[in-house]
Amino acid sequence: MKKELIYHAANGKTLDLDYKPEVICQDITALTNEEWLQYRKTGIGGSDYGIIYGLSGFKTARDLYMDKVGNKPYWEPEENWFVLEYGHRIEELVAKAFYERTGYKPYAVRKMFRHPKYYWMLADVDYFVDIKDSEGVVRTYILEIKTTGYNNRFKWGDEYAPAIPESYILQGRSYACVTNVSGIIYACLYDNNLNSLIIRTLERDLDAEADLIEAGRHFWQDYVEAGIEPPYIEVGESVKASAKKWIVPANNTKVRRIDGSEDVMNGDTVEGSYEELFARIDELSAEKSRLDKQKKDCNKEICRLQSVIEANIGEEQECIINLKNRECDVGISFNEKITENVPVDKIRDLKKFDEKLYNYLRSSGFIRVKSSKDIKFYDKRKEAV
Repeated sequence: MKKELIYHAANGKTLDLDYKPEVICQDITALTNEEWLQYRKTGIGGSDYGIIYGLSGFKTARDLYMDKVGNKPYWEPEENWFVLEYGHRIEELVAKAFYERTGYKPYAVRKMFRHPKYYWMLADVDYFVDIKDSEGVVRTYILEIKTTGYNNRFKWGDEYAPAIPESYILQGRSYACVTNVSGIIYACLYDNNLNSLIIRTLERDLDAEADLIEAGRHFWQDYVEAGIEPPYIEVGESVKASAKKWIVPANNTKVRRIDGSEDVMNGDTVEGSYEELFARIDELSAEKSRLDKQKKDCNKEICRLQSVIEANIGEEQECIINLKNRECDVGISFNEKITENVPVDKIRDLKKFDEKLYNYLRSSGFIRVKSSKDIKFYDKRKEAV
């Protein structure tokens, strides 16, 4: 064994880097969805690590355990098939965009891999890409294809402070560990044009990889193989959804109060059944949504009335675009002192009301202008007031 291919990680683990991954399925495209899921149940895939680390807002470690051991839930929320299908179908397009941007041509290897030593580690990789380093040595990277919404692009940082979502880092590191490549490149599209393609590179980190191996071993051997359900370490909606899936919905299944206090009326420390608690949570959530909408409607009406008052205070004042409060439907208001910056997409809303004012704001990006009597205030719901 070559000495340079042995790495002693910070957590005490010794990594042998002289290996090739095992191929457990030669062509995943020939599998039915059910067959593919059965392969996934034989180990831990890259996307599973975010769940194990408690980073998923949708699944808990117990959900993952139940899936691996083949248990069927009592209740299953509907999957957003459109999002899943969209992500799958756009992969090829994003890979092509990556090639157009970088000149590096990705290639797909539609196999399922397993680590030869850490048998619980699986990898189902999107694409690979070969890149020459500064010394002319060809290095292989995994190319991970991602998509995100426009409002979530900040999770990838910017050119000055690039970032990668933590769950994707774990996924990429697990794939690099299984396939024994140099690192991971992420190509993430957040809009429908080439300029919206985000590219991030993550070199292999063997210390982080050793920690990932241990986390996977703990989950697989101490829970899945031992037949022990992992405890809930998550909080919030994911725990609620998980409890609905796996706890028997029986009225005689009672829940203790968190503080253990007794009810003075009946001396009972029981809060209620799981069913009753779920129903109460849903009831309160619906009431909260109703009150939130009522609050927004009140804020809109307050803004509208304030603009009417300000419109009648004087004939010539300084005019600003009052769009700081995004809940406000009023587009223009008078104010003698305040100056604000307005997002470009909000300024566009003015075009149908005052094109000259729109053109000025669009070009300057700054909103302070002198107003005259013919400047009108408007409510988006009721046109001009």
